[in-house]
Amino acid sequence: MSNTQIIVFISVLFLATIATGIFLSVIGRPLNGPLFTVHKLVAIGMIVISIISYINLMKKAGGTESNIKLLLIFVGISLAIVLVTGALLSFDKFPVLPLKIIHGIGSGSTALLTTITIYKLIALQ
Repeated sequence: MSNTQIIVFISVLFLATIATGIFLSVIGRPLNGPLFTVHKLVAIGMIVISIISYINLMKKAGGTESNIKLLLIFVGISLAIVLVTGALLSFDKFPVLPLKIIHGIGSGSTALLTTITIYKLIALQ
């Protein structure tokens, strides 16, 4: 796959994850089981494809600069925040509004950091 195809595919998966997440939020509780499952599966697919893409881009770039490694660490932290808050949102035992805010900020920062990292990796080629 070309870099453009990879970026488009990851972007489509990310937008599908955001759309299903917003729809889940609008529907409210109790969560719609099938839609929640689609949301999780699309998100996991996006993560797996992103990791594979990062590995391939790093191999093509030959070596990675320390700032790219730092960006990858921040992407991992943002992604961990999104996954943890997403899991906590699926339970009814936690306050929803603070978790939604943290989940949204984490999603935005993950998207931004992923975009910057992919751009930097492609620029190294």
